[in-house]
Amino acid sequence: MIGGMTWSRIPLVSGCLLVLTLWLAVACAPSAPTPTTPSTLLSVRLFTRTPTPTVTPTPTPHPQALYQEGLQYRNAWDLETALESFDRALSIAPSAPFYASRSEVYRLMGRYEEAAADIEQALALAPDLAEAWRQKALLSRTQMAWDEALASANKLIEFAPDDGAAYILRAQIYVEGFGELQQALSDYDQAISRDPIFDKATLVERWHILAELGEWEQALLVSQKITTSGSEDPLRYYYRGWSLTQLERTDAAIQMLLFGIQRYPDYPVALYYALGVAYCQRQAWMEAVQSLEVALSQSSTASSEIASQRRLNITDTDILGWMGVAYLGLKQCETGAALVERAIAEGADPVTWTWARERVEACYVSLTPTPTPGGTPTP
Repeated sequence: MIGGMTWSRIPLVSGCLLVLTLWLAVACAPSAPTPTTPSTLLSVRLFTRTPTPTVTPTPTPHPQALYQEGLQYRNAWDLETALESFDRALSIAPSAPFYASRSEVYRLMGRYEEAAADIEQALALAPDLAEAWRQKALLSRTQMAWDEALASANKLIEFAPDDGAAYILRAQIYVEGFGELQQALSDYDQAISRDPIFDKATLVERWHILAELGEWEQALLVSQKITTSGSEDPLRYYYRGWSLTQLERTDAAIQMLLFGIQRYPDYPVALYYALGVAYCQRQAWMEAVQSLEVALSQSSTASSEIASQRRLNITDTDILGWMGVAYLGLKQCETGAALVERAIAEGADPVTWTWARERVEACYVSLTPTPTPGGTPTP
């Protein structure tokens, strides 16, 4: 016995101590790494806080970009889309140029009250903005408010003295609203002096003014420029032919007008009318009758030429009057007289056609036989 413990219990205690030692060794030893599998990754995700996704904000369009976009749509005549672009630009940054451009779109759409309101907004923000005064002049011109149109055009030129288009706009207002043709010609000269490109662009307008003023030498020079400028307007032959007729250069006028008719057989009214007058001037009466009859027959059917005829002051009464003169030249006095009187009855100026009535009287006189003087009776 040792310390009260018998030898028989020693092996049992030793065995227990050995087991305990081994268990502790196993428990303290590092465990083998657990292999990562999709299921373990999923469990990690399930217990990990999901981050909130970052939303990238949509950039706000720059108002200047919207403004340029609106101008492009306006130039392409997509007015509805242009209006949307200007609306968006103004909603971001109210600006005088934006209001002025939107007013133009409103005017082109026929929404005149909204156009006027935008112009006032533009001028309130920038009283010296030339484009706002341009739009005000254009709107007033459209509404035939001529005094306001001229005042706005003057303001436009005050703030943009080197803008050739501003002078052209004022010239058009002078012609359409006030009949001040010399003032208009002066403004066209001002425009050309600032940019020679306006020379070609205003040739037709200047020809009409010169024709109305009766300045036929200058009109002929302008008509020659129209003919050689590369224009495809069929009326270029009329401008030159009519100028030559008024200068009594009849043969050259007839040649020019015949060439125009050959070139544009489906555009006959103005060209045939001018040709008929030229033939009357040449006293080629039958050719005159034939040309004027074609002009009269086409005048009622060529609807595409109505606007041009009005601009050229060609009316059916003018054609009838010249036909009457041609028949008088053929000594068909009754037909000629009837046509001249019909022209006056339908609206031709009787003062202008007084000379034609005198021709009627002369025609009848020429048909009256002159009595042959008999012999002196013998007393």
